[in-house]
Amino acid sequence: MIIFYNFLINLAFFIAGYLFIGSFNTSIILSYFYKKDDVRKYHSQNAGATNSLRTFGKRFALIVFIIDFLKVILTVLIAALIVHNIINIYFPFQVFVSPLN
Repeated sequence: MIIFYNFLINLAFFIAGYLFIGSFNTSIILSYFYKKDDVRKYHSQNAGATNSLRTFGKRFALIVFIIDFLKVILTVLIAALIVHNIINIYFPFQVFVSPLN
């Protein structure tokens, strides 16, 4: 039963990361706070780094790109830690060496 609870907890972390980190749109939030305008009103009407480059310039687009890239890195690191814990819980007698040890 404890294995099932651990699985549910890990599933909850995956869903929370998917919903909260993935739905945080950097270009829209930064354009509202710093430029007081919506990036989706211009050019391709897409909220991304390329449209931010066209609309607000190189510096703004670079900041959007770096924050989006760090979101991906953060998500992958959290998933790697969760998977590492799952492997240690379900397979305590490992024959191979985990890369996160």
